[in-house]
Order: sequence, then C-alpha cells, then structure tokens
Amino acid sequence: MSSSAKALRVTLLASLLSLPKLALSQVPDVGWYIGIGIGQSKAKGACDGVSGPGITCDETDTAGKILGGYQLSRNFALELGYADLGQAKATFAGFGSATIETRGFEFTGVGMLPVSERFSVLAKAGLFNWKVDSKDQTGLIGSANASGTDLTYGFGVKFDFTKDFAARGEWQRYKDVGDLNTTGQSDVDFIGVSLVYKL
Repeated sequence: MSSSAKALRVTLLASLLSLPKLALSQVPDVGWYIGIGIGQSKAKGACDGVSGPGITCDETDTAGKILGGYQLSRNFALELGYADLGQAKATFAGFGSATIETRGFEFTGVGMLPVSERFSVLAKAGLFNWKVDSKDQTGLIGSANASGTDLTYGFGVKFDFTKDFAARGEWQRYKDVGDLNTTGQSDVDFIGVSLVYKL
C-alpha cells in the first residue's frame, strides 16, 4: 500500500471516529429539567435590636428548595421554584422564643456561560412571591404574617457530570422579605448546592 493510500485511510478513519462527538455537540441543548437544593439561609438584620441579658438570636437556618425549568438554549433557561428559607429565632430565657419563618415561590431567568465542556458560570434574576410568619411564644412581641412579591437574584457555578445530570453551587439573595410594620423586613441570603436532572 502506498504512503498516500495509508494517509487517506488514516484520514477517513479519524473522520469516522469524530462523527459521534460532532453529532453529540450538534444536539440542541434544550428541554425540561428538575432539581433539588439544600443550604443555609441568613435573614440579614433580623436580630438587630434583639439583645440583652438572657436573650439569644440566630439569623441563620437550614434552607432548601425544589425547582423545575426549561432550557431554551445552552445559555438561557426559565425556572420556577419553591424555597423554604427556614427561620430566624430569638430565645428569651424564662419566656420562650419568637421565630420569623420565610417561604415562597420564585420565577427566574437563568443565564449560563460555558467556560469548558462541563463547567459553566451562571447568574439568575426574577421575582420571589414570599410568605412570612412571625410566631411569638413569649407574649412579648405578638404574632403576625405577611406576603408579597419582590426581587431575587444570584450567581453560581454549574458542573455537568453527564449530559443529563449536573450540580450547582450558588448564592442567592431575596430582597425586602417581610413587612416593616408587622413581621419586620430583611434581605434573606441563601448559599447552597443543587442537583439538577434533565428530563
């Protein structure tokens, strides 16, 4: 076999081997997905002014979320989620405790910028329809509840383990949650990880 024939054979073989990879890269990265996340929340300023002998206050708690969305392209998705942001808790020695619990639905747009085949950075922004319950067991403050809709935004990173399975690490802020005159108002930050599965 001549050297030119060998070179042609090698070229054809390399081309055939590259076809599956090329075909995979041309598959549109669109479709539905679901996910679940866990992390920590912090209701910034919820403990401001809550101090004194025998009084402790914690603005942080375990938080979680479930989510679903539609990937419109490799760079953009629309997402609907439900977030339970836990509670801020103040304890008054000898009297009991008071808590402020936050939860609600969020609708966001998610932008993604791939920096490698598996790794992307992401940013999100949208609206959070929140509900806040202030529960007082002490009889000193009084219980109340409030609801509303305000801005939420965040950023993070995404790593694709496979074409259908990925993990996210993200920080997200929920702005102006609560009512100033009844439950109190604060920005709630969430930092955590989520697992996402493409349907």
